Amino acid sequence: MRETKKRIWLFLGMGFGITWVGLIIAYLCGVRYGDFLSNTLLTTMLFLPSLVVLLSHLITGEEFDPAGLGILPHIKGNIPRYLLAYFFPAVFTAVSALLFFASHPVNLDPMGETMMKALTESGQDEAYASEFLYTQVLLSALAGPLLGIVTAFTEELGFRGYLLSKLKTLFGQGRRAAVIGSLLWSVWYLPLYFGGYHYGTDYAGFPFYGLLLGFAFNFCFSMFLSYLRWKTGSVFPCALARSGVDAMAAVPLYFTKGSTSLLIGPSTFGLLGCLVMLAAAVVSFLWMGRQEKQGRLYYQDYESLGK
Repeated sequence: MRETKKRIWLFLGMGFGITWVGLIIAYLCGVRYGDFLSNTLLTTMLFLPSLVVLLSHLITGEEFDPAGLGILPHIKGNIPRYLLAYFFPAVFTAVSALLFFASHPVNLDPMGETMMKALTESGQDEAYASEFLYTQVLLSALAGPLLGIVTAFTEELGFRGYLLSKLKTLFGQGRRAAVIGSLLWSVWYLPLYFGGYHYGTDYAGFPFYGLLLGFAFNFCFSMFLSYLRWKTGSVFPCALARSGVDAMAAVPLYFTKGSTSLLIGPSTFGLLGCLVMLAAAVVSFLWMGRQEKQGRLYYQDYESLGK
């Protein structure tokens, strides 16, 4: 147990220390979300968890365990969970957008005319603009889970692979580990919101409301990702869902006109998207509780029971 605590603190110390120091320095130097340096830093940040896992193994001498880290895909018997992970982002985005436009009908641009006008004014012909818009939507929905899977996998390997397994060993419960792991993952992202991550900087109450909403969204999303991790025993479906949600986040903006607050929507990271993700988190939380009452949670438990 002492070794488990040591490895958890080592992972958190290196992961948070390197990330937060880098983000704070970048913020003090004037780097803001959307800048080239900001995008480079964010990409580097996503690769960091896997690097920290590797360093932790080297420092502590821990034996490398692919199954424990969730590296094995476990596709057999988990096709429904992989399909859920793959198509969840598109369904989640559609429901979030539906809530936003139902409550803000004045902002609905069903044909994407505002976006196409912006494209034509930038020098593109109308036919290309229309084709580009709908190609982007289809590409995000159908290929989004694969487009960013490499960076998503490296992040998931650290948090849903290494850390989540260590927390379960420490607390003895997968659901408790999921809650603590989700809190830690949400905190890890907090410095980004000072630079305008997802919500910009031009809103009343900056950066408090962005911090609060970003924390809530990431916590709920992490609970769903933890469900996928426990259900399949792999971080691959987590990476698919993670990549897909990022790829689909801006799609509702293509069909929006007028001014809106990103804290509300139509981006899926807004309040209405957060409410939809909260529903997924509640279902995931209840499922984990039910499984623990039955004495099983890991994919390996299902495998041994032939379920």
